[in-house]
Amino acid sequence: MKRAQRLELVQRATEHAERDRAELLVRAEQEVQACEAKLAELTRYRRDYERTLGTPDLPGRDVSQLRDFQVFLARLTEAISQQRVLLTQARARREAQLAHWQQAAQRAKAVGTLADRWQAEDRRSEDRREQNETDERAQRVVSRSAAGHAGEDQSGDAS
Repeated sequence: MKRAQRLELVQRATEHAERDRAELLVRAEQEVQACEAKLAELTRYRRDYERTLGTPDLPGRDVSQLRDFQVFLARLTEAISQQRVLLTQARARREAQLAHWQQAAQRAKAVGTLADRWQAEDRRSEDRREQNETDERAQRVVSRSAAGHAGEDQSGDAS
């Protein structure tokens, strides 16, 4: 097996690793988008809740309703804070996956470049070998032809 053929196995493995890393990066990006959407939803819900029920001069409102409103609003604010933390973590995972994918892509590119170089070298070597064989055949034909003509010349002289 030529070295370029052996390297093809490595090349396939590095390309497979790059595809795997790309898939992980896509999943990490989807996680970030989901976290962003959830944060936007929670923020919008809090804003709407404050707008609708947050006016202090609503008639018929007692102290317990105001306390419930404040407790719910505090819980919603805490949920938003937690979602921001989750979003930050998801972004960090995405950045890590991006770095891993970039490394895998560099490796795959380097191996691909090396494989191309080795294939070209193998082709040049094969071309030289074929050229040498062709030259040797031609040389043998010329040698036989010269030997045949020398024999004719000697037999022609003897007559």
